[in-house]
Amino acid sequence: MKYCKNCMVNVTQDSKMCPLCQNELIDKGGELEQEYPQIERIIKKHSIVIKVFMFLSFLAVILCCAANYLFHFDVLWSIIVAVGVICMWVSLSVIFKKRHNIPKLILWECVLFSLSAVILDFLSGFRLWSITYVMPAFIIVSLLSMWTVASVMNIKLRDYMTYMLIDILLGIVPFIMLCLNNVSDPFPSVMAVVASVITFIAIFVFNYKSLKEELKKRFHI
Repeated sequence: MKYCKNCMVNVTQDSKMCPLCQNELIDKGGELEQEYPQIERIIKKHSIVIKVFMFLSFLAVILCCAANYLFHFDVLWSIIVAVGVICMWVSLSVIFKKRHNIPKLILWECVLFSLSAVILDFLSGFRLWSITYVMPAFIIVSLLSMWTVASVMNIKLRDYMTYMLIDILLGIVPFIMLCLNNVSDPFPSVMAVVASVITFIAIFVFNYKSLKEELKKRFHI
């Protein structure tokens, strides 16, 4: 350990001159301490639990497929179970990877769950419940979630503008379904379209500069 009389500080570096005043250092003896803290490797304590849960979930899928085959049900419900399990693990993977960017995570979850609902709806006879209720609901919830998270965490609009615009564009899907008359109940789709339009108008009116910069950066216009 070295000491500087002029600066009155301990110097852990193995040098003869003070890095601040360039005066000669006094050797105080003792072991030289590390300049930087030693970062210990974090062990994932719950990895074995995740592996066991993954094994049990896929085991359940195999057993459901076997039961569906042996008992000859008219509906292939085992495929619905398999899709649900796969979507669950994909969703968890997205959460772990995108946890440092919550608006992006919200957008991914909206797209993932909407597609999962459409697949399950298709496998169960495609009664349009996914397009009529689930997709519009996720679009509205994701828009509200982004605004709420941004307000609580004090995230600036330019930091999540891209994800908000993509979510607004998703509102086109319910609008197309309305025009094609492919929804049994128009109310959820109308609300999703209205929420998307209001959100875009709010961004355009109150944050036109940020919107213009984002569009210029993304599309070079």
